[in-house]
Amino acid sequence: MENLTLEEKLYKIIEEQIAETDIYVVDMRLKGGYGSRILEIILDTDTGIGIDECMRYGKRVKRYIEENEIIEGSYGMEVSSPGATRPLEIPRQYKKHIGRELKVKFRKEGEYITQQGILNACSDTDITLQIPKEADLILSFEDIVQAKVVLPW
Repeated sequence: MENLTLEEKLYKIIEEQIAETDIYVVDMRLKGGYGSRILEIILDTDTGIGIDECMRYGKRVKRYIEENEIIEGSYGMEVSSPGATRPLEIPRQYKKHIGRELKVKFRKEGEYITQQGILNACSDTDITLQIPKEADLILSFEDIVQAKVVLPW
């Protein structure tokens, strides 16, 4: 881990601490400067994650960081689930939302387009949206700029 940036080291540590579980990292950010840093970790599972699990694995990560003096100076840490309003960030998140309505912003021929539809399928490379009164829309993850679940309220 010697040639890794601090962020890369932290990401690797988090993944090691959750390796034997079905938990995965959605996002990890280290904000701020020396003495006032905040480590934000977003965790999830294919069936959703509870606050107790977030707290348990957050404590494991923090203990490892402190025992091994990974972050110099004081820092805070926030561990949470993605939440209902947060955009989908990695392909693995899409699978649990099959059958739900998504609002997706994507690139097509140099332009940005926003489309809303039901997520019908998800593979490792793309998703299929069922668009009312139109043909299904297949979008590559590479072309997706942002995708959010449309909440029913």
